[in-house]
Amino acid sequence: MASLPSFAPAAGSGNLETRELFHLRLALLQINPTAGDLEGNAALIVRAAREAQTLNADLAVTPELALMGYLPRDLLMSRGSSGAVVRC
Repeated sequence: MASLPSFAPAAGSGNLETRELFHLRLALLQINPTAGDLEGNAALIVRAAREAQTLNADLAVTPELALMGYLPRDLLMSRGSSGAVVRC
């Protein structure tokens, strides 16, 4: 795959200079978290992040609410759930 040059104004002038592109290898962690299973979800995230690391990823991104799982309203309204999040 050929890389294209990136152009940006040179400091103090109106001329353009060619700069080297920075390539970012992004890993989208596709996991299936379970609502309320903080320890299990954390283990899923760690496992997926380690796999991304072996693939030389620069950045690993988890799904929204990956640690808590989905359906957070029910969990947040129950007693003790906020303490579990802090401990995890």
